[in-house]
Amino acid sequence: MLSAILAILGSSTVGSLIGGIFAFLNKKADIEIRRLDQAHELELRKEDRELAKVEAEGRLQVAVAEAEGSIESARMTAIGQAHAADNLDAETVKSAGGWAWLLILTDAFRRLIRPSLTLLLVGMALYLNWLLVERLGAGWETLSIDQRYDAAMQAFAWLTGQASAVLGYWFVSRGQSK
Repeated sequence: MLSAILAILGSSTVGSLIGGIFAFLNKKADIEIRRLDQAHELELRKEDRELAKVEAEGRLQVAVAEAEGSIESARMTAIGQAHAADNLDAETVKSAGGWAWLLILTDAFRRLIRPSLTLLLVGMALYLNWLLVERLGAGWETLSIDQRYDAAMQAFAWLTGQASAVLGYWFVSRGQSK
């Protein structure tokens, strides 16, 4: 019986079956290793993709900052050129011929409009405050000292607030002198 068992185990059919089973198991292990490698590669690609997104966002922010800087630079250059074009020089007056008086008049108007409007606003504010105090004059005695003080301080605060806003805008928007 032992020889029959050894004959069966030594036959090519059993050897082929055993070899086939081990080949199948070996192939299954290879497939599992490839699957794990691919899963690992996929995870690495996901990380690479996230890194690429972060890098792209950083490049976008840099590009936007550079574009804003160049836009701001171009804007400042244009403002400087506009101010330079506004200057009235002797060459321009000479080349205007008979219209030189109109150029000089418009330049004077352009230069005096801000101070004139400022003086007008301050004058109107003083006039309105004077009217307010005059109208309250009839009933001024009926107000308590605190109410009088409060009315005067509100009028003063309004006047100084308006004047400081106008004067601040006027002087700040003129730019730096050369």
